[in-house]
Amino acid sequence: CSDESMEMRYVVGMFEWIDRVQDYFDSTLGWSYEDELYKFVDNGMEDDVFIDSVSNIVSRGCHSAHNLPCSPSTYYQVNTNRFLYGLERRTNFKNIIKLVFELPIMTPAEIVSWNENNVVTPTEPQATKRPTFEPTFEETPQPIMDARIPTLPPTQTMVTSPPTRQEPPTRSPVELSDMTVYNNGGNFIISNQATSLTDESIVLTKNTTLTLEQGGYIAAPLNTDWPAIRISISSTFIGNGGYVTGSYADPSLIEGEHVDGGEAIHLNNGQSSPKTASHAEFYDGIQVIGGDAPSGFGGNAFHANGFGTTAIIYGGTFIGGEGSTGEQGLSIYVLNSAIVHIRAGTFEGDMRVERRGQVRFYGCFMKNGARVTGRFADDSELDVTVRTYYGGEVILIPVSEQECETAPSASPTNTPTISSQPTVVQSNGSIMLNASYGLIFASSFILIKDYVARIIWPFS
Repeated sequence: CSDESMEMRYVVGMFEWIDRVQDYFDSTLGWSYEDELYKFVDNGMEDDVFIDSVSNIVSRGCHSAHNLPCSPSTYYQVNTNRFLYGLERRTNFKNIIKLVFELPIMTPAEIVSWNENNVVTPTEPQATKRPTFEPTFEETPQPIMDARIPTLPPTQTMVTSPPTRQEPPTRSPVELSDMTVYNNGGNFIISNQATSLTDESIVLTKNTTLTLEQGGYIAAPLNTDWPAIRISISSTFIGNGGYVTGSYADPSLIEGEHVDGGEAIHLNNGQSSPKTASHAEFYDGIQVIGGDAPSGFGGNAFHANGFGTTAIIYGGTFIGGEGSTGEQGLSIYVLNSAIVHIRAGTFEGDMRVERRGQVRFYGCFMKNGARVTGRFADDSELDVTVRTYYGGEVILIPVSEQECETAPSASPTNTPTISSQPTVVQSNGSIMLNASYGLIFASSFILIKDYVARIIWPFS
């Protein structure tokens, strides 16, 4: 190859990365590049296992180490001499992250040394933000750090106990280009314009709590597949007010890379244990809006994923992003055994529940096909389409303080209601089998009757 072929080699390399790495999924082991990338970022980008796994995808066709066999669903023949350059690829990977993207990658020893000699305050800028459509000459303020638990109305219950003492931040929050990471287990509050974030994604991880109050807002960057807020690894989000908006997607813009709008809030487990599940609560006053996409699908407003992950919606507005030709994003998306409890709220956009996820509605509701209608205990009405796939469930739960005309109540009412028994649809085989059972029963009855008649007849 000559120098004239450098551009061709670059294009081929990019195509190979897009085709083999970004879409990589091992169905046998359940290993996904995208899911592992999220875990890598959530854990501070300090683990070489992910880097080596990606290197193995390139070098041998699967993510497994060279001394382990590849799954039948991923393996194909590659040049084994590529294993000689594993260490070099690891070094290049870290250099790109540090030098090109200016992200903080450190060894464990460097992290200890850095924490002992540096304390990053929330107001200290960490990186130069990329330009927006309307440049501003004012520095973007950072969210405040406060060890105090926010004061909630009497009817609201805080799920996280207050810390015993205020801890200084270690590496949190750390601004990574257009991403801010909160990962020190503290309590953060966004309550006004000075502490709000625009053109920024927030990653909340490692037992950290973020509270969004009235007057605060978080708006994701343009054209990104990262949500405005990603909650992971035992972390908690409390939405008392303000608004959260997903990424606006338009390929015609200078930064245009994505066709579909981004999600506003993604609540995730982050690991493979229920102990690392995250939690979210929403109250009246908060608005959660998926990103618009004039050329594709609108972004989802709220996405809950992973077993043990739970969200309780006491109120608020959830709106799927607007897409082309009316392709609106989902207001609620639940999957992989996550559970969302809905006690009130306004929802614009369908809901989707799949893979053993659950959506539980509390109040007087009826389900007709995919449509759920009724009213909550506060008398606000609901009319939404909820589609279920692969074991997803919609559960309607009456509440004791509300009498329902169309559904049974948890407390006695003056006019009891009786639900009709469901009609079981039987296949032709089941019908024939039941007919056979009936014929056998009838024949047995006739034989028994004839036998009894023969015994009694001589004495009658």
